[in-house]
Amino acid sequence: MSVIGESANRDLLALAAVMLAYPDDALCSSRGDVVTALAGLPASKPAKLLAGFADWWAGADPAALRLEYVDTFDNRRRTALYVTYAVHGDERTRGQALYDLKQLYAEAGFETDTDELPDYLPMVCQFAALAPAEAGLAALGMARDGVQSVRQALEARGSKYGDVLAAIAWIIQKGALQ
Repeated sequence: MSVIGESANRDLLALAAVMLAYPDDALCSSRGDVVTALAGLPASKPAKLLAGFADWWAGADPAALRLEYVDTFDNRRRTALYVTYAVHGDERTRGQALYDLKQLYAEAGFETDTDELPDYLPMVCQFAALAPAEAGLAALGMARDGVQSVRQALEARGSKYGDVLAAIAWIIQKGALQ
């Protein structure tokens, strides 16, 4: 049995995936819906972490939010949202890790309509939110070390995005999709 309900953790992962996506016009205009959905979830440590982030995120100027996102995730290797890169860098072992994630997605019937690599953290979270519990936990397990690495780098920078990674890390640590 998980610490909080399976459905709530899946919802938290889905919301984390949205919060970690690039803040284009469509996302910026739907931030209020994300905050409303988050407010409807049971109280928990990861919900509190996401709510703290959402307070800033929902009120941020879209242009400033985009600049912060690019500076945080696109201009720094240690905080890139590619969780196998955080662990393996450009080493050959990263290829196997990417392949393993892609196979897990395929076995669960998960198809994406994006050009992102399978280790892109919003995609991993989306998969874990939608997949059968065993497959979702497997994906989160494959992402665990990368999530921790990126979380630590974000926290060292004082980035507000660190709370989102901390929420994901809490769910991974608790194995809370069982």
